[in-house]
Amino acid sequence: MHSLPRFAPLVLAAAACGSSSGGGADASAEVGLGHDAGRDAARKESGTGARTPDAAADARSHDGAVGDSGGDASGPTLVTLASNQRLAVGIGVNATHVYWTDTPATGNGDVVRLALGGADDGGGPEIITAGQSYPYGLALDTTSVYWVDAVGGTVMKAPLGGLPDGGTATTIAAGLDTPGCAVVDGTSVYWTEGATTGSVKKAPLAGLGDGGAPVTLAAGQDYPNVLAVDATHVYWTVSAGVGMPVGSVLKVPLDGAPDAGPTTLISAQSGPTGIAVDGDSVYWTNDGDGTVMKMPLGGVVDGGSATTLATGQLGPLFLVVDATHAYWTNEVGNSVVKVPLAGGIPTTLATGQGTPFFLAVDPTSVYWTNNSSNTVMRLTPK
Repeated sequence: MHSLPRFAPLVLAAAACGSSSGGGADASAEVGLGHDAGRDAARKESGTGARTPDAAADARSHDGAVGDSGGDASGPTLVTLASNQRLAVGIGVNATHVYWTDTPATGNGDVVRLALGGADDGGGPEIITAGQSYPYGLALDTTSVYWVDAVGGTVMKAPLGGLPDGGTATTIAAGLDTPGCAVVDGTSVYWTEGATTGSVKKAPLAGLGDGGAPVTLAAGQDYPNVLAVDATHVYWTVSAGVGMPVGSVLKVPLDGAPDAGPTTLISAQSGPTGIAVDGDSVYWTNDGDGTVMKMPLGGVVDGGSATTLATGQLGPLFLVVDATHAYWTNEVGNSVVKVPLAGGIPTTLATGQGTPFFLAVDPTSVYWTNNSSNTVMRLTPK
């Protein structure tokens, strides 16, 4: 069986894999990929939540937007933006649309978008591009949507508005070893790939061209998961093997460090997965012990320790940050939660979700994909 990436996930002022706020190079974006692509494929192949191809296309084209799913005039409103997806995974949002990947087990996956007003006026999702093998992580900038095809071994892009008739998506890089997470800045797209001998790589946004090869920023990584990027460095988590409750948070300069190699910011973490950065700190989730953590971008000083923002979470996976809060999905707890960046009591934003996965934020709302109920959700205000 094809070995898919174990993990895979944009914020304002920095970009991260898991979700995406597509505001361009200066926007804080976190993008995301799936926590267990192999498990996702197995569930789809078993027929859980499956749709016939014809029904699937019709549902995605016409039946995606639905009404208010909860809330009142004085409280948050939870809306199902799209339902009946085959496997909703990566997600991103910009000023006009929400984008996601819809990933069937048998190939022919889609990159989809929905106008933010479509959830209110009955408009349905639009397929940006179809026929992808296993579209997973997703990122946005001001002109394009980028995604990783984990089975096809490619990093791809298409215009935000979709392809012209007869047009095809642009292949940025090909021949990759099960690429997982992808993020972008103003010049490059960055991604993780591989497993026990995994790597972090980059390529120009325009693509490699004939004979070009990606730049390897870090090699020999043990299950590299999720990425984030700021003006100077790429940050990522490694999980030290499937099912092993150890791992680290690392960083490397945007141009690499061929002599010194990547810097380990912290080790002995319990299944670190999601990651995000802002101007001062790096944030991550520990799937193994149910914590959400924070530390300075340069790492902890001698004798210091990382700050614990939340404990007792049930399977915290992917996270994003804005100017005031960190937001994350609890895969096991089926909830979406936030906590102030300075620390405090976590607030549960939504419960009873169907395996919430990647998430994204804009100035007013939080968006996420539900990986088992195959829906795309929005909560306003966040």
